[in-house]
Amino acid sequence: MKMLKGDWSERSAHHAVKSWLTLSTSKELQIQAVVCQNDAMAMGARKALLDRTEAERERWFNTPFLGCDGVTKTGQEWVRSGQLRATVVIPPMAGLALEMLAKAVTTGALPAERTLCAPRSFPSIAEIGARAAGA
Repeated sequence: MKMLKGDWSERSAHHAVKSWLTLSTSKELQIQAVVCQNDAMAMGARKALLDRTEAERERWFNTPFLGCDGVTKTGQEWVRSGQLRATVVIPPMAGLALEMLAKAVTTGALPAERTLCAPRSFPSIAEIGARAAGA
């Protein structure tokens, strides 16, 4: 596993990966997947890896790129178009936060210190498995 630092943007991921590729050690790793903290970073990493010579680009073309956020018009669309293999959909929290606030105001009880939301895979784990089995 190799971790690179970025500032949550496509540009920073592109720069981090492009810089890493200049190191001789980058050629030694057998990368099985590129997993990023958000979909934009996954796209930046993908662009940096595909912006290589034809032989190098071929090496990266079938590598799965995975993101997180799963916004309908970006991350999920990039999955549908084949640019990302999958993303983790993080549900919007504003509605839940407002419900918690309203409950606290009406009942006077403080909300729990921590509230968890359930992320989901896009596509579903079953769909990913079926695609892998068919490949």
